Amino acid sequence: AVDAGNDVVAASGCGISVRGEDPEALADGIRRFLQMGAAERRAMGARGREYVERHHTYDVLADSFLGVISAARDQVVREDD
Repeated sequence: AVDAGNDVVAASGCGISVRGEDPEALADGIRRFLQMGAAERRAMGARGREYVERHHTYDVLADSFLGVISAARDQVVREDD
């Protein structure tokens, strides 16, 4: 229930996204969870874990950070030439 530029919950399939600052939408999302079976909730949790392990481990984040730093360094070097 957050207004953001991205929707990680929807992208990963690990939950239900609802509009931010909308109590009725939040209540509807909670009702939807209550209507789900345990297997469906477990599957959502598994998708969430898989998404985090694929995109947010220290190794993945470090590689991404180093890529950004390297690209910035290369840009500065080209500008100095």
